[in-house]
Parts: sequence; C-alpha cells; structure tokens
Amino acid sequence: MKIKKILCSVATIALFATLITGCGGSNSSSPTTKTPTPTVTPTEDKTTTEDSGEGSKDITGITFESKKFDYDGNEHQITITGQLPEGTSVSYSSNVSGITNKATNVGKYEIKATISGSGYKTLELTAILQIVSNDKERNIVATNSGVFFENAMDNDKVYFYDGLNVKKVSNSSTLDMIKIGNNQVAYSSDLLEQVGMGSFGTYTVSSGNINKDNFINKAASYIQKNGTKYYFAVNSLKNAAIYSYDTETEELTKLSDGKAYYLQLDSAYNEIYFADGANGNKLSKISLSSPSERTVVVDAKINNLIMHNGCLFYTVNNLLGDYIEKLTLLSNVRLKITQDAGASLTVFGDDLYYVNVDKLTTRIVGDGIFKVSTKTVKESSAPGTKVIDGGDYGVCSLATDGTFLYYYDIDNYKLIKYNVSTKQSINILDGFVKPADPTPTSFGGKVLTYGDTVFYQDIYDNKALHSYNVKTKVEQCVTDLKVADFSIIGDYLFINMVSKAVDNNTYVIDIKNGGEPQLINNYSASDMCTDGTYIYYILDNASGVATAIHKCKLDGTEDVEIYNKGVSNLKYTNGKLLFVDENNIHVLDLTTNIDSEVEVAGKSIHTTVFDTDGTYIYYRDMYGIGYTSKRLAKCKLDGTDDVKLVDNGKTDPVSIVYKDGYVYYYCDTTKPAQNGLFKVSASGTSSTDGTSILPCNQTYYAETFSFLGNNIYFLNYALGGSFGDSKIYVVPATGGTPELMIK
Repeated sequence: MKIKKILCSVATIALFATLITGCGGSNSSSPTTKTPTPTVTPTEDKTTTEDSGEGSKDITGITFESKKFDYDGNEHQITITGQLPEGTSVSYSSNVSGITNKATNVGKYEIKATISGSGYKTLELTAILQIVSNDKERNIVATNSGVFFENAMDNDKVYFYDGLNVKKVSNSSTLDMIKIGNNQVAYSSDLLEQVGMGSFGTYTVSSGNINKDNFINKAASYIQKNGTKYYFAVNSLKNAAIYSYDTETEELTKLSDGKAYYLQLDSAYNEIYFADGANGNKLSKISLSSPSERTVVVDAKINNLIMHNGCLFYTVNNLLGDYIEKLTLLSNVRLKITQDAGASLTVFGDDLYYVNVDKLTTRIVGDGIFKVSTKTVKESSAPGTKVIDGGDYGVCSLATDGTFLYYYDIDNYKLIKYNVSTKQSINILDGFVKPADPTPTSFGGKVLTYGDTVFYQDIYDNKALHSYNVKTKVEQCVTDLKVADFSIIGDYLFINMVSKAVDNNTYVIDIKNGGEPQLINNYSASDMCTDGTYIYYILDNASGVATAIHKCKLDGTEDVEIYNKGVSNLKYTNGKLLFVDENNIHVLDLTTNIDSEVEVAGKSIHTTVFDTDGTYIYYRDMYGIGYTSKRLAKCKLDGTDDVKLVDNGKTDPVSIVYKDGYVYYYCDTTKPAQNGLFKVSASGTSSTDGTSILPCNQTYYAETFSFLGNNIYFLNYALGGSFGDSKIYVVPATGGTPELMIK
C-alpha cells in the first residue's frame, strides 16, 4: 500500500538560488519537540575565577563556545579554544551524570570547563552542548521481502530491512516511495525538487539483491499507479503540474497545471483527488477524461489525504483547531470523526491510525499514535484512542504492512516495528553503525565551483553529481543518476547524464535564476563550452569514445557537426575553439571555419592537456624519444613567444589551470617525492621551479582541482581509486594542510 510523505514546506527556485549563493540557512534544524530531559536554564559562556593564593595570575585568552549538532548516532563534543599557560590543565564536567564534554544522545547539556594550575587563579567557563533531532518526515514502505526506509542515522539515505539485517540501497534520499508489487517499490529521488528535477524509477528485490531502474528525470511526488501508468505531481516553482507517465509507451503527459499535494487515484471513476496548491490547498479533483479542469470537492484547506474503501480521510486546517474528516464519495457525506489533528494517516484493518500532532508545534511530529474507526457513521468531536505513547520527544513517519506498524521515535531516531496484536516492539536500528563506504573504483571525476558552491562527481555515489555550499555547509544531490561529464559556463550548469546504463542525455540548468532543467539533446556531450549563442561540445559514442565536435543553439536546436574527428580538451576563447587532436593543439576559427595546428618553430606541439588565458596557451610539453620527457611550457595561439616555464627534469604537468596570473599544475612523475600541486607565474620568460602548494606525499593526489575564493578544492584520487580516498578536500591557494570538505 502507499506510504505517504508529508513535506514540511514547498521548496522554491529562490531557495535553490539562495543555497547556491550562500545566503541560505543551516542544514541543522532547531528542535520542535518537547524540551529534552535533563535540562537546565543556563547562563551560557559564564566565566568565574577562584583565587588560589598570593601572587596568583589570571588565565586569559581562553574561550569556550556553545555548539549545536544534529543527532547522527555519533559522539559530539565541545572544547576550549586557546593556548593554556604552561603548568595548567583543563577538566570538564556537566549537569548530567556520566557526561563530561561529550555526548551522543539528543539533549541539552551544560558543560563546565575548569582550568587550573600552580600560580594561577582557577578559571571556570560554561557553555552548552546541544544535540537535536531533525523532525523531517521519512518514507517507509513495506514489501513482502522487507521494508524500504530512509535511514535517519545516515542522512536519510535509502536502506532495506529484510527482517534480520539492515543494508544500504542508495546514497540518495527519496521524495516519495510506494509499493507497486510484492517485491517492488516505485521511488522518486529527492534531488533538485525546487527545479522539478529528480530520478523516478523502481527498486526491485530479487534473490536477496536490490535492482534499480530509472524511468525519467522528474521530481515525482505523491505517486499513484494503475496498470502501466503512473500519476504524480511536480511542485517546482516554474513547472508545477500533475503528470502521467506510461512505462509501456514511455509517454510523459502533463495533465493539469498548478501545484498539487497528496494525490489519490480513484481508478473506478478515473479521477484524481488532491489538495490544490493553486487554490489554497482545497480538496479538489480532476477527471482523467478532461484533466485540465480542476473541481473543488471540499471548500476547505486540507492535508494528509488518503483513500480507503470509497472514502477519503484527511486533516482539515481550521482556525479553531485542525481535525480529521471522512468524506464518503458515493453519498458525498462529510463527517468529522475526531477532534485530533492527524499526520501520516494509515489504515490498518478497520481503523485509521495517525500521528496526533495536536500537542506539539510541528505538523509532522506528534505526541503519540492514535486510532479511530474508518466505519464511523456519526460525527464525533472526541479524541481518538491512544495506541502508542510518543514519550518525551514524539513520533512521526507512520506506515504499515498489514501486520506491523512502523514509525520513527524521535528519541535518538529509533525506527520501531510494532506488533499491533501482541503490542510488542523492536528497534530496527538498534546497534546500527553507519557503514564506512569502501573506496570505489572509477575513471575519476570533475570538481567545479560557482558562487559559494562546489559541484563534483561523487565517486561514492556512482559518479552522481553533488553540490556543497561552503558557507551554509549544505550538501545536495543534484542528480541521482551517473554523470559522464558536466560544465559550468557563466550561470549555467550543463550535465551529461547517463540513463539505463548506456543512454546519455545533456541538460542545462540556470543555477542563478532557477527553472526546470532543459533537455538540450539526446547525445553524450563532453567538454561543453559556449560563446553565448552556441554550445560547443565533443560528441562521444556509446563506448565513450570521442567522434566529433558539434555545435547547437542554447536550446538544443540547430545541432550540426563542425569537426569530424574525435578530440579532447575543448575550450572556447575569443571566437576560436582550441582542442587536442592526435596529441597536437588545434585552433578552429569559428568565423572563417579554418582549422590550424599550433606549431612552435615549425614543429608540432605534442601534448595531452593545456589551458589558455586567451592570449597564451599553457601546455604539457612532451618531447624527446618516445615523448617520454615532459615540462610545462607556454606559447601564443600562433605558436610564437614560446617559453619553457618549468623545465627542471622532474616535472610532468598532467593537469593545468590558468588562474589570475598564475599557472597551477599537478605534477605526476614516476618519483612520488617530486609530485604534488604547484604554481608558477604565467608571465615568466624563462624556466624556473614551480612553487609547491600541496606535496603528494603518497597521500594527496590533486590532479582534479578548482578554485573558490582563496581556496583550492580537489578530488583526492589516482589510478582508479587505488591511491587517495576519492573524497573532496580543500587547501589554501597559498599552500597549507588540506581539510576534508564534508566530514
């Protein structure tokens, strides 16, 4: 049966733009449940001193700051900052027995730091360590083989419980999930919902394995299914509508414009009921025979809509207090069946179970699970019957498989499996430890930046495109599917996305102003660049081999071949395309369509990689017998003014980036001690040694890197993941100790 997901709010394009530019909020949410126990009413950052004798000195320069953490099952701590005087030490204590300055469970802890030592006055500092739970509603769907669920202990990634063990299914969270077969669920990945982009497909359990299939790239929510057709809503700002998708014909059809929530399909009458976001969330419907027309069914704002046995059950939003109502469709009779406001409405047997959200400030977390009869025929303003107490922190995300209830106990994220008959329960996540992902093998990835955001192919997520805002600390999955290549040009993000293993499609997203991803073409495009009118790209075949250079308009029209050979390292500058063809640098003049090879002193340049500032080309100069010798060189686009910038016999610049008057390059020779990230002045007129930014030391492999502010972000990766940990690090552009970007 369908397990619904209640969204806290409708994300907008403006939110996406805010995340990109760093003006958004934190990804840590303040708790909306009851105040946890134990608690105190502390005075934060309190400072007291105690005289320890004649001639005692004050301890200065020490601070102790309060911090808040999201609960994740890991231990968190707060410590003092500053240099302790010689002969002094610090000890920690708290208002909770057994806690010093470290804690794991949800709560607010007053921590005291006591600093003392001979000849000094004792200094006491007080701060708050707070661990909070995130009250997001999480999808839970039971099949005959087990339960799919979003794991709150691992950033809401999809997991599967087979009755004995819990294992990870995906590195993405979901926007919606429903059961569509005994061993199958349909899902929509929670990607760029703000712009209507997601991954809509299925998870199928087969012989203990879970297979994933993707249909289309849509942020499908409130999914319904009938035969080969799926019905769902897309609630992006610029493209909100109800859609249908036929898996047999692969036809996607827009049925009705406007936002819509809690879709329920009445297949007997070919109607879809929903909360109409375009009309104050009033209970409305469309007929599949004329879907563009929306009809109001109940002139009231509603939420948490479900259908059962020809009746609709939903929560009415009322100024005097929300309540649950039943609408019998055949007779059109409305009945208030309880005074309670309910979330996660779920039918079990003849009863409607729900999370009672009356007593708490959130509309998702409630103080317990209650029930009322679905067969009631009389209006009632009485409360429902409490089945499960919510404890101090509350419960949410109720679901059922017809035998058990499943829900989250917010107290340290217990995922409860409750037997309705025996009233016994177990915590599915008891003893859960977030698994450390093994370093995967791949062919590397790309790192690019825009505003305050780092975009990167996540090797741990099958090279799906992820983003991380360095100011807000928000990580976001941009695509659920593998990305073969991507580019950022001005305010536009171009994505070459892989679907069904071999099919590639190229999309563009306006990352400044938002909007739905636009399909440019059904080709595999790499090294995308633009002159503002046309997109230029390398066309790859099904095997990933470059075959030609194409150009097309920004909307994908007028696609033509302009160079009939496979190339690499395509770049645009000043009306010209630069690229490597058979290890030689070429310049294609887009005005005259004349292609010329760059030669230095009448000889071809042998190279694999270069960058340009529009005047000079900075390239990996491969020379000597078998081209086994390498150095960093530069020349003008016409081959003149050639300079060997770094020619010291111990340099092989396998990646090169020009930035603000410097040439940055990653050196990768057969001698690890010589390798690392370097820079050299682009204005050099003779050979010099590069300045080391980050030595390799057989630890950091920064071949793929990008700039953001005064920092360099790089993918720590080499030789198929055999070296490095394939994670993103940041290091100052002036050099220093790297730090892991996402800890």
